[in-house]
Amino acid sequence: MEFFTATKCGQLAFEVTQSSGSGKVIGNTSRGVFLRISTNRIVYLSSELFGNPLNINILPFPVPFQEIQINEKIQFGGEKIIFPRPNFGISVTPEIIYKPTPRPPLDKEPERQMERILAILNEFNHDYEPEGFITSLPGLLNFGEARFKSNNQLHELQIVTEHLKTGNISKLQKSLSQFIGSGRGLTPAGDDLICGFLLAVNRWGLGTFQSDNLADLNAKVSQEAYRRTTTLSANLIELATKGEGDERLLIALDSIFTGNSPPRKSAKLLLSYGSSSGLDAFTGMVIALI
Repeated sequence: MEFFTATKCGQLAFEVTQSSGSGKVIGNTSRGVFLRISTNRIVYLSSELFGNPLNINILPFPVPFQEIQINEKIQFGGEKIIFPRPNFGISVTPEIIYKPTPRPPLDKEPERQMERILAILNEFNHDYEPEGFITSLPGLLNFGEARFKSNNQLHELQIVTEHLKTGNISKLQKSLSQFIGSGRGLTPAGDDLICGFLLAVNRWGLGTFQSDNLADLNAKVSQEAYRRTTTLSANLIELATKGEGDERLLIALDSIFTGNSPPRKSAKLLLSYGSSSGLDAFTGMVIALI
């Protein structure tokens, strides 16, 4: 059996390889392969550089992995993932575990946060013709320069911001939960929006939340996700409730508070995260801030 060595491995993905069990392939895209194991955990075999608690990165990406079929059976254990029928596998080691950077210090000029949000939003004007949730941001921010198409989601997002400002956690949870599973794909757009929102409030402690209220919001939204949307989305939402997520999302989010990443770099990172997932997650982050 031929084994390929991973170049980076997220903590949760590494923990999967240390246990013993089975699973199957649930998706094979141009950027990597999605695996679901028997405990409903997702592991993503990624051809990209960026770290994620759920990812196992393999660079260069082996050609045999590009040909793996949906529903292909897998086995894992002993810090390995094995594909029995094609007869190859992946090995990982503790030395390559990806550890997300700690939250950086907050910029002492909070008014600059909105400047950075608008600067990132303006970058999308140059590189992309956005659709979906992000097209609501010019209306929410009174930002007239964006050339986005009009949409009918502005009102629903305004309701979320109102409940956040008033601190009504019960209504906030219900208004967020309406987006669970909305859209198509392994990570529907509504789930990406929720991921961005929860990542912001849990990593940076935003809004009117007390710790107990935030824990309650996290638990209820995560439980709803595991009932109503894809297993991958539910895994990502669970990560966001811990203030964790893809490296690109963390860099873009932190840049709003610190200015450590230029707006153009943040925009490019968000655009590289899925087909539109980065833009929907960015929209959720901004909703948590305004």
